Amino acid sequence: MTTRNLKPLLLTLVIAISLFGCMSKKKVQQVAADELAFVEYYVTFDGKAIKGDPPQGMRIDGPTYNFDSIEGVLNCQVTTITNPNELIGVIGMGRVLRGTEGGGLSSRMDGISLLPHKAGELVIEKITKNDITVNLMGKSFAIAIGENAKRVVERTDTLTYDVVPAIVQKTITHSVTYKGIIKRSNLKLPKE
Repeated sequence: MTTRNLKPLLLTLVIAISLFGCMSKKKVQQVAADELAFVEYYVTFDGKAIKGDPPQGMRIDGPTYNFDSIEGVLNCQVTTITNPNELIGVIGMGRVLRGTEGGGLSSRMDGISLLPHKAGELVIEKITKNDITVNLMGKSFAIAIGENAKRVVERTDTLTYDVVPAIVQKTITHSVTYKGIIKRSNLKLPKE
């Protein structure tokens, strides 16, 4: 191929790459300085006896925050957040026990000041006004405001605590919800 034939080919290639790059870029709306992204990540442990009589599971009770979705107010009774002005978001994390795994709910509220942010099996990679990009248990995806994404793990365990072993079917559900944007002033922390 001669140089004369290469120039049109290279020019076409450069134009195609440029157009593709322009088409694939969406305008990303970052969270404003007076706003916080609010994400929830809950892990539910649910157990069902298949054989035998497993011991009663643990009981938990400790919700530490509540969200008024109508007013957009997030009230925290207990939190590790010390300086809310440094945050880009907050994450409510909880654990739910059901069936042979126990019963109840516990939760806590933490701040997100840098990305990526790791919380258990969840890594928050990107936050915008419209959606978040997460990696949950090795799989990356975007979650829009108000949407929920789940990953479920099932396993069967044999418990040999007694003469007669018990067999339990366990379902562990990891659930992530992007609640959306709240005003920074609507994050209510406990009084010291």
